[in-house]
Amino acid sequence: MTAPRTKRHLRTKQAILDAARQIIAEEGPAALSMRALADRIDYSAAGLYEYFGSKEEIIAAVSDEGHRFLFEAMSQADAALPPVDYLYEIGQAYIRFAL
Repeated sequence: MTAPRTKRHLRTKQAILDAARQIIAEEGPAALSMRALADRIDYSAAGLYEYFGSKEEIIAAVSDEGHRFLFEAMSQADAALPPVDYLYEIGQAYIRFAL
């Protein structure tokens, strides 16, 4: 069983990552700042450092999460398909992910 404090910590950390991804998608990476993140999730900018040491650490976490999502999407392709069909399915998964 996970303690309520741990659950709250994980929810807030995920909210930070979700907000960072939204800001990047809507306004571009230059718009990402600790202040913008704090405003987006109604949190103090200083409080974000409890979860991430820097903006660069948040960007790395968003990137890692994106790579994991892409891997999961591409892993849905049936590896038993003939190679050409398998590559096609991976390509389609990549396009769906990108959209």
